[in-house]
Amino acid sequence: MSQENLAVVLRNIETFEHDEEAWLSTADPALEWYPIEEGHSLCRGHEAAIRVRRSWLENWRAIRWMSRR
Repeated sequence: MSQENLAVVLRNIETFEHDEEAWLSTADPALEWYPIEEGHSLCRGHEAAIRVRRSWLENWRAIRWMSRR
């Protein structure tokens, strides 16, 4: 993985919980996601990703993907 790609992945993880706009900027507009909460049904695009993310955050009060720096 290139350093540039690694930086995008890390930014995605670091911003998921606290910064929707920054998190979304790391996602391809043609994103395809099969979340467990949706019964592994295809969620496509930014609008679907936002809906799934918000659902996660509503249901999981303290998501911690990685330690804070």
